[in-house]
Amino acid sequence: MVRNAPKRQHYIPEMLLNNFCDESGRVWVANGTRVYPTIPRKVFVQGHLYTRSIFGNSLKYAAEEDFLKSIEKSYEYEDRLGEIEGRAGPAVKQIVNQGRQGECPQLSIELTDAWKRFVIAMARRTPESQDRVAASEGHVDDYYEVAKESPNRNGYPWPDREFLYQDRRVLKHKNLVLRNIDAKFAAGDDPHAEKETQRFSRETGLCVLVIRIPGRSFVIGSHGLTIVDRNLVENVTAISWLPIAPDIAVGVTPFPNREFLSFLDSNNGGEQVISAMNTATSAMSEIIVGQSEALVRSLGKG
Repeated sequence: MVRNAPKRQHYIPEMLLNNFCDESGRVWVANGTRVYPTIPRKVFVQGHLYTRSIFGNSLKYAAEEDFLKSIEKSYEYEDRLGEIEGRAGPAVKQIVNQGRQGECPQLSIELTDAWKRFVIAMARRTPESQDRVAASEGHVDDYYEVAKESPNRNGYPWPDREFLYQDRRVLKHKNLVLRNIDAKFAAGDDPHAEKETQRFSRETGLCVLVIRIPGRSFVIGSHGLTIVDRNLVENVTAISWLPIAPDIAVGVTPFPNREFLSFLDSNNGGEQVISAMNTATSAMSEIIVGQSEALVRSLGKG
């Protein structure tokens, strides 16, 4: 059987979005000034976000229309991210189910590894998190710097950036090359990335927040991970948080292989923690999704 090309690719997995559905199976979305209900399949998705472009080398592809035809597509990075999600699915279910029962998840070694690989993939895979990393490293046009290296070595002039980018073929090539780089980074398909993943797995633990205040809930944003005040939850130093259900968020802690459970009640500052989490999610994200229309509307950019 010929495989259908996975053109529509989620940067926030449906596996998480399904947890935020209301009784009708819909989620509420705030995208700029728009607030509307939809199904998880239709939100946090872009066409060919993780698709790898493979370029033809033949001179016959010099014309623009042929150049576009010469590009082949590979879905290896999307497949790799799907595999990471698939392995983490049972961990997400266990964290949610046991958290709601008032228990630490007590993940197996295999599920702990799967969960941590999922978290670091979430930190790498969203367009907004990639933009934040790029901004922190300073703005450099890597494509242009690499492209001019060969001409410089061979002693012939290279067009300046503004002139070169007047050619639509060059811009198309640039965008596809940079998307390849982002997709590879998202999938962690690199020895350095794998080394960082292993270090992250060794050096971190998790904290589960469980909301026990009626009518209160978390939202999830297009940035993926939510970064908040480290001292938000007493006695637990959280580096970042990922809401995985309306009433459950999981934080990354610097306590290796330890699990914490914290309940958010109205008498222990839970209201402030929930508000701070949702405000941080909204501030970092262009799009937010939640189970409650009223909450999503209150946090929207409008």
